[in-house]
Amino acid sequence: MASNAILELLHQYGYLFFYFAFSLGPFGVPIPNEITIISGALLSHLGVINAFITYCCILSGLLTAITIAYVVGKH
Repeated sequence: MASNAILELLHQYGYLFFYFAFSLGPFGVPIPNEITIISGALLSHLGVINAFITYCCILSGLLTAITIAYVVGKH
């Protein structure tokens, strides 16, 4: 179910889907991070997508969200 939706979004937006899902997730975008991480891990394990690129997109998205939240909170 969720994997099919993730595959459709990956087909449409590429790996940037993972980046935007995790960078915008804490700011009100209704995409659950847990489902996205598990789906990305499963698809990587099955060889459908590249595990390293997925990891880098998720990590950079999370770092972007944390940095933005920190800067907004500081000011």
